[in-house]
Amino acid sequence: MSEPRLPISGIWSVPITAYHLFLSGRVGWQRKQHQVIMGDRLPDSNSDNLVSDPLHTAIRAHANFLENMPLAMILAVIAELNGMPRRYLHWALASFFAVRVVHVELGLMRRGTQGLGRFVGYWGTNAWFIGMASWMGYCGRGYWGWK
Repeated sequence: MSEPRLPISGIWSVPITAYHLFLSGRVGWQRKQHQVIMGDRLPDSNSDNLVSDPLHTAIRAHANFLENMPLAMILAVIAELNGMPRRYLHWALASFFAVRVVHVELGLMRRGTQGLGRFVGYWGTNAWFIGMASWMGYCGRGYWGWK
């Protein structure tokens, strides 16, 4: 059997998928616990103060993960196809996964949804995207004739 063409992206798809399923399960658990089949908040919650609504928080945590992870995986696959050293790509994906987990578990899921993890997750994610995009630009410099 030959070596997979995208081993690093493939390896990291396992914890990313597992965490996605965990977040999805958290939403399902909140729905079951509060008997809410449809909608994004509890029936008795104050729509002006969603901080205290655990269903809304779980849905936003799940959605926020899904808003960021696809682009990160696309960039990782492109980086891997363009020859990013495996060690660097492992570190890149590990750090991205870590800041996304910190954003949810130490940010959104903390009391009042205002944990320090939101700050770390937001800015860590943006820094990661800038770093990966910069690396992609560096890899493509030969296309424009730059050295």
